[in-house]
Amino acid sequence: MNVNLLFGKREEEAQMFNESWPWKRELGECANQLRAAGQMTHWESLDVADSEDSYEAETEAVFEVERALMVGSFALRRLLGMPYKVTKQIRKSTVEVTAYPLRADRSAPDFLDAISAFDWYDLTRPARGQITTAQMCNLFVHSHVLHFAWDLAGISVEEASILQEDDPRLSGPVTLGGFYVATDTSSRTHLTRVELDTVADSFEAMAQDNVVALSLRRDARGRRHLLDASGEPRILG
Repeated sequence: MNVNLLFGKREEEAQMFNESWPWKRELGECANQLRAAGQMTHWESLDVADSEDSYEAETEAVFEVERALMVGSFALRRLLGMPYKVTKQIRKSTVEVTAYPLRADRSAPDFLDAISAFDWYDLTRPARGQITTAQMCNLFVHSHVLHFAWDLAGISVEEASILQEDDPRLSGPVTLGGFYVATDTSSRTHLTRVELDTVADSFEAMAQDNVVALSLRRDARGRRHLLDASGEPRILG
């Protein structure tokens, strides 16, 4: 008897997750949570700025975002490694990010420096590029540095980085625009900014991914190999 059948799995499903659809549903929920956080103006909607519970409330709000980000990144990375469960198109997907170089007079931040690592990188020298969706997930799953990107409304990241402390624009509305992240390895050369919408879009794309046809071939030993997994968007809601 096939050992996989003893554990209630068909051979082609013996990969990390039993079924993909609950995790795709979860990714849709994580995307919604991130988008909701992006609409908040620095947690002002918590309405506790002057209360004794403000620190606890903000900590809980940050945790909700961190949980959506981490659960979603782990699930997305796992699903991308399950060729029978996701389409070939989504496995080849890429995202746009911005990288900021490590300052010439700095070495990579250690575990304490990573708590507030902005001074280690030159935010006035952005380099835009593309990485795979899987690489984006790895940045978050293996993050050594992870900061929320609080953006001043109507002001670019590069401009905001050189504002003087007495600039009145610093008191303007602030929203969560994305994340600054680096792994232990990438922190030695650069800090990466990933937009919140980029993460949410990636989660939603997987939530809507729906495999409807598999193309297989057998090798000389009779083992099956996947040639293609094609599909159509899943309707959410």
